[in-house]
Amino acid sequence: MDRVLVGRDAECAALRRALAAAPGRRPPVILVSGEAGAGKTTLVEHVLACTGTPVLSGRAADWAGAAYDVLARALRPAVREKAGPLPRVLSQIFPERGQPPAEPDPPALASGVRSLLASLADGGPLAVFLDDLQWADQATLGLLPALADAVSDLEVTLIGCYRSDELPRDHRLRAVRAQLRRSRQLTEIDVGPLGDEDVLKMLTHLLGAKPDQALAAAVASRADGIPFAVEELALALRDGGRLAFRDGTVAIDGAGVVDAPGAALVPDSIREAVLLRAARLSGEERTLLETTAVAGQEFDIDPVLAVCGLPAWPDGFTGAGLLTEVRDGRAAFRHSLTREAAYADIPWSRRRGLHRELSRALAGGGAAPALIAVHLLAARDFGPAREALTAAADAHCAVHAYRDAARALRTALEHSELGDNPRVRAAGRGARAAGRGERTAGGLTGRELEIMLLVARGNTSRQIGEALFISPRTVEMHVQGSLLKLGCRTRADAVRRLAELGTLPPEGTARGRP
Repeated sequence: MDRVLVGRDAECAALRRALAAAPGRRPPVILVSGEAGAGKTTLVEHVLACTGTPVLSGRAADWAGAAYDVLARALRPAVREKAGPLPRVLSQIFPERGQPPAEPDPPALASGVRSLLASLADGGPLAVFLDDLQWADQATLGLLPALADAVSDLEVTLIGCYRSDELPRDHRLRAVRAQLRRSRQLTEIDVGPLGDEDVLKMLTHLLGAKPDQALAAAVASRADGIPFAVEELALALRDGGRLAFRDGTVAIDGAGVVDAPGAALVPDSIREAVLLRAARLSGEERTLLETTAVAGQEFDIDPVLAVCGLPAWPDGFTGAGLLTEVRDGRAAFRHSLTREAAYADIPWSRRRGLHRELSRALAGGGAAPALIAVHLLAARDFGPAREALTAAADAHCAVHAYRDAARALRTALEHSELGDNPRVRAAGRGARAAGRGERTAGGLTGRELEIMLLVARGNTSRQIGEALFISPRTVEMHVQGSLLKLGCRTRADAVRRLAELGTLPPEGTARGRP
């Protein structure tokens, strides 16, 4: 069933205007927000297709992935086809292309991405579409303001979608959005629910006939104006043989039966609609669907096949239309809501077992430590999960994604116990305080400790300022405040003191500058 776009004329017009404006006269960033299933992605893809705008697309994973992951997903296919070397700084985004620079330099990184995009655009328009930003890594979100500055003179537009109902108060995107608003570099488009008339139009298009009043009312009351819910309910009714087509109209079959009133035949939710479709699968196909639901929204098929004991992906298998077709060894759920519905239906004990088996298959295939950690945490294998999270933090630090590293270490700490790895305990305590604004051993604030973590890695005030988007003078002020609180004269003394207090990992002490 093709995606249908109705009732979005105003939103389409706003997006077209933003794309058509000349460089330098338009905000370079467009953020599209709305509830899950509201049709944000469909809207953006429709307008880009209608305007003929070339697009590089990347979707954030629903797990804490690698640093710059969503940006890398968008750019990597084009980078693979591009001849010649890349600027060295871009190895922060594409670690497989070489060793990242030893020092963080956000403006240089933004400039490197600009150079790449300018080459790919070749003087014409280009859109970089980053979807599901509510799940995006901290590094990508933090780079957006600098990237907006860098591409402002190009016909390059940065478009992002996010779920407005999944953005907590401390989400990084809120701060980035506020910064872009202040600099007038942002166009915002909100996608709300459909009215009943638009639901009727959508059903007519989906089913090829005009629904009667009872069918339209039943679907509208359950979908709450969410286009994806309308699609799923219509598909479940059609494929379940619950519709009767007569004289160009369609109604709920059996609406006149006393013990099965028409409205009762309509699924109550997206989850019920998904389960009705999955019920048509064979036992082996259902096992495969359950394993893919545990694997994630988008996944490599090899680990899934290994867990299911299958030699190859079944030809044409799409899980009753819930999955996309396999491309380049990867597949995905047609929508994150379908994956969530399929996942929720798996008994918790079986989910834990599948997560554990997938973690082993992924580890054997050299997958990212952060992805392995997600499955280990879901399997409640906390010891191995902490080791994977520590490895993920190291990978983040290697590309100067310190906020992502802090998040990984906070998660490790939340699942630590007495007697665990002292490095995890010490670093995790510091990362948790830095992230939550608490005071740590020595009386340091979260911001002061965040800076001292970078000092311990040998960074200068300028480097720390560029990494945290603050001035070197502000960094120095925090460092001097830390020295005063700790009763130390030098940075190296302060780092050693914090290691003694158990706030910094001991191996960081050797790198503090005098």
